[in-house]
Amino acid sequence: MDQPKKSKSKGKLSYAEQREGLKKQYGARKVFRWLGYADGNNEKALVDYINTIAIGLNIPPSYFYTIAIGEGLGKKHLDLDTSFDAKGNLRTDQTMSGLSHFGLDDFGDDFSRVKKYLPNDYNSGDEFDTVVGSRPNDFGRKTVNTAIFKDLESGLEGFGAILKHRRDLFLSHAKAFNYPAPNADQIAFWNYCYFQGEGRAKRYLHDNKGLDYNNAAPANMKEVKQLALERLATWRYVQMNKLFD
Repeated sequence: MDQPKKSKSKGKLSYAEQREGLKKQYGARKVFRWLGYADGNNEKALVDYINTIAIGLNIPPSYFYTIAIGEGLGKKHLDLDTSFDAKGNLRTDQTMSGLSHFGLDDFGDDFSRVKKYLPNDYNSGDEFDTVVGSRPNDFGRKTVNTAIFKDLESGLEGFGAILKHRRDLFLSHAKAFNYPAPNADQIAFWNYCYFQGEGRAKRYLHDNKGLDYNNAAPANMKEVKQLALERLATWRYVQMNKLFD
């Protein structure tokens, strides 16, 4: 969702200047203009859910938001008029697709591994149903065991569980490789790589010989690296504009 150009006042940079600066800082192809999905009173329910869920998982809400929007929550849900009620407020009672709205290709298979990150009463057949999704991807699979979530909150909780699980995997692998403690930017970058595929991300992390994401990526990870840099820079843009706690 595009943002209007913000004029300078009291030394503040315009939105365009912010994005251009972050693009250069991180070497990203682009910085997305995603502020508009969370800056209105009619989107307060989304902001409240993300603040609560992300803080509970010790994930910065602004990062949680950035990754969710980019995985489909923006274009596939929040851009649609049918996602808002007659008063213009975001509906929270609609079912949500794990595949289309959150990039959760394998939530049905992953549930047993991520259940510890979810509320105790979060169950298959209630908060979500496992469904077979059709999605040719770079692993050659034509079907995946994804999920249909009963509502927005359940979908965000499921998304948060996967994001947290992948973050913990990254941190455990980095420690096993005897790498130094990562900084916030490194966590953000590698968390997204792991979200895109934990097996190949682990190999990438190992072969990288450290946490520096400026190193050249292997051929099969070049696109993931670029996507991760875009998310990293966009997260800092969202954070800079203080949409979340």
